[in-house]
Amino acid sequence: MNPAHPFPRVVNKALCIAVLLKDQHGETLFGMVQVPRLLPRLIRLPREEEGRRLDFVFLADLVRMYMPELFRGFDILSTVSFRLTRNSDLYLDEEAADDLLTAIEDELMNRRKGDTVRLEIDADAPLEIVQRLMALNGLSPEQVYRARGPVNLNRLMMLSSACPRPELKYPPFQPTEISIGEEPETVFSEIRQRDILLHHPYDSFNPVVHFVSSAAKDPNVLAIKQ
Repeated sequence: MNPAHPFPRVVNKALCIAVLLKDQHGETLFGMVQVPRLLPRLIRLPREEEGRRLDFVFLADLVRMYMPELFRGFDILSTVSFRLTRNSDLYLDEEAADDLLTAIEDELMNRRKGDTVRLEIDADAPLEIVQRLMALNGLSPEQVYRARGPVNLNRLMMLSSACPRPELKYPPFQPTEISIGEEPETVFSEIRQRDILLHHPYDSFNPVVHFVSSAAKDPNVLAIKQ
């Protein structure tokens, strides 16, 4: 990155890789690669013999392996994973807005351009890379979070579906069924006799469905409101 090629606008919470480079003249440069969002963050590796063992690799690690191909003619000094969090608050003056819907649409578009409020980066990231990212995004040391592990642990959730090992998983949760009937007379009779407390997701949502369905069928019901 240089005056002719400024730091790009990083998408909110997009996983990126910062690269410290050295050119043939010995000058140190700073590069960045955004990890494709359309690809899974964990890649299952093929095995010659199928067994119980499953091997996965992070997509970011694969991208880092191929940095020499992306930056040919440069020496790769260091690579680190990071992501930026941008301010996503909506600033609306409902009294002053002539068209509230348009104002909301504009604010939603501006959320992508919000100021950076947090930097998450590998715990072992070189100080030079951290300082460059802080300077480029106007961050203070209190806004930098060093991750001792993968940046964004939420991506590990995909292991649940990618791992065909049911013995490693909790059994599917079955909510408690509370019967109040399905016919309007039965449903409303139950409600008249006692209060019915439902705690979701631990209790099934079926009673709510039956209640709304019964209200829709009952000719004495004028409106259904929340």
